Amino acid sequence: LNNRGEDTSGSKDELVRRLQQSDRSGGSTTNRYYDEMNIKELHDELEKRGEKVSGRKQELIGRLRNNDKSSDKPGYEYELMTHEQLHDELEKRGEKVSGRKQELIDRLKTCDESDDLVTEGEYAGRTNRWLRQELRLRGLMFSGNKDELIQRLTEDDNTKGHKYSSMPISDLQKELNNRGEDTSGSKDELVRRLQQSDR
Repeated sequence: LNNRGEDTSGSKDELVRRLQQSDRSGGSTTNRYYDEMNIKELHDELEKRGEKVSGRKQELIGRLRNNDKSSDKPGYEYELMTHEQLHDELEKRGEKVSGRKQELIDRLKTCDESDDLVTEGEYAGRTNRWLRQELRLRGLMFSGNKDELIQRLTEDDNTKGHKYSSMPISDLQKELNNRGEDTSGSKDELVRRLQQSDR
């Protein structure tokens, strides 16, 4: 990634996805790669992408390059993920994880769209699992029925709690230090300490 001038931070899955996207970005490396492929390899790659496979070699390469240009569409990275990676991503979000690959991709794309829309009071469409996971991330109690979970999240939205859960540990420690509070412990403990300090 460094050799390609790409961001080198993130988990292994993110790095793999970034490399795959870079491979498909239509850059000179990819162009040379397509030129070096034989007709069967070009057919196979087009078939994997659900594209038409007939035509001369240059037409096939042109079709692959056009497909590469569409790779910056929202949700395209999900197409590059394995079934297991999609499953893990859905599980992280507290969403249903069963189904065929395309169903998982569609579910993630729907999640992305709804994530942009979620604001205070819009938790009703979320699963209990997602609500509990969000409460856990914020360092809040995550037991109770759906209405209680939603109420707790909505109340937290009106405090700095959500802001704290998205801050890196070093910033949390700095904020606690500025307030003369203890800076040791897990991230959840630091978030709780800041929330208590706010009250």
